[in-house]
Amino acid sequence: MEDFAQANVLYPSEKYERFNFDMLLTQVADLMGSDIAMNLLRRIVFNIGIGNGDMHAKNWTILYLDDRTPSLAPAYDYLSTIKYMPNENLGMNLAGTKAFADIDRERIARLASHAHLSVKTAELTVHDMVGRMRDVWPAIKDTLPIDDFHKRAVTEHMDSVPLFKTSTAFAR
Repeated sequence: MEDFAQANVLYPSEKYERFNFDMLLTQVADLMGSDIAMNLLRRIVFNIGIGNGDMHAKNWTILYLDDRTPSLAPAYDYLSTIKYMPNENLGMNLAGTKAFADIDRERIARLASHAHLSVKTAELTVHDMVGRMRDVWPAIKDTLPIDDFHKRAVTEHMDSVPLFKTSTAFAR
């Protein structure tokens, strides 16, 4: 097992600056294939939606279950940081920005294109994930063991990210 900081020979102090989502998605696509890359894209969208500003190279990990074949580790350290750090950003760059407010369809297309993935498949994957989050969040938020302020913060955050503003963002 190694995280992407280790795999890219980064010091802990470099985990936000010398690595980015474009590199992460490209490496996963190259090493593990496009299906796993789409799984990673879903995870990235989830973190954008909840307002996780602590996404960095050490929070994405490669497992070698047979000591040779890389696979993506199960999701971990996914939390909303917006309650604790208002005006937070993504942590790492995604298609040239760290600002949640800049994440839209065009950024996703740039991210997929940079990773040599099908832009159409990436758009459909993201559209599906956004729709699922938009459907599930209102249904589960009142059952979660988090305070009302945090629930409102996540809802307001999701409403503010262009990617999440409309379920038809990818319809054509």
